Amino acid sequence: MTTLNRRHALLAAAGAATPLAAAAAAAPRRARDIAEGLKPYACNLDTWFRNLPFGQRFAEARKAGFTVIEFWRADRPDGLDAAAIRKLCDDNGLTVTQFAPVWPEFGDPATHPDLLKPTERAIADARILGCTRFT
Repeated sequence: MTTLNRRHALLAAAGAATPLAAAAAAAPRRARDIAEGLKPYACNLDTWFRNLPFGQRFAEARKAGFTVIEFWRADRPDGLDAAAIRKLCDDNGLTVTQFAPVWPEFGDPATHPDLLKPTERAIADARILGCTRFT
């Protein structure tokens, strides 16, 4: 049975470092490949980068290679509205592909009259955000 000593530990560390160094050298190329692969996809800012406040997620999405974003609502609890979101998009070279307005329970026929106001608001927000189907 072989006893491990300092020489064995150093050789093991050197052997492990070689693939790590190669991986680190390839990282910039891989990052570009990943960013290129993300272009057709939208980043949902309500599910990505949740450790950051919503307003800071735009820059992170761009850094990650996204060019298109989506989110759940334009009228944010943190005070951001469609105009502020549009500015964050413009500042970061991002395009909004979709968002989900807050509607009342539309499965209940009793709430159908209440659908008009949030629908009008969603259309107005879509125009501000530059969603092309509404401009």
